[in-house]
Amino acid sequence: MTEADRIAKLEAELAELKARVPQPLPKSSGNYQPPNYIDRMSMPPEAMRDLINGVPDAVMADLRGDVARSRSLEPIDKDVGRSRPIGNGFANPIELSTPPGTELIDRMCEGVKFTEEEMETIRAGVRKQMAEGKFFPKVVRMKLGLE
Repeated sequence: MTEADRIAKLEAELAELKARVPQPLPKSSGNYQPPNYIDRMSMPPEAMRDLINGVPDAVMADLRGDVARSRSLEPIDKDVGRSRPIGNGFANPIELSTPPGTELIDRMCEGVKFTEEEMETIRAGVRKQMAEGKFFPKVVRMKLGLE
C-alpha cells in the first residue's frame, strides 16, 4: 500500500467518523426555562375526591382558623425594645463534681472481693476492648493494674 493510498483510506475513515458525530443543537433564542416537573403532576379526580373526603370538615376548619390566627410577622422575642445586661462573652463556669449516685455504687462495691483468677479474666477483657479502641478512664486502668 502506497503512502497516497494509505492517506486516502484514512481520509475516508475520518469522513465516515465525522458523519457519525451528532450535530450540536441550534442555540435557542434565550427564552430557555428549565422544565418544571410539578406542572405535569396530576391525579385522577376520583383519587382527589377520596383525599378530600378523608379529612373531616372540623379538621379543615381548624386548619383554616390556624392560618387566619397566625401572626407570622410578629416578632418572636417580645422584649425587643428592652435593654439586656451585657455579659463578658463567656458562659458561667460549670462546677465539676462526682455524679449523683456514685457514693451508693461505691458502698455497694466495697465488700466485693474478686479472686485472682476473676481479676485476670476482667483484665483480659479490658485489654481486648482497649485493643479494639474502647476508652477506659485512667483510674480504672490503674485499679486493674494495667498502668
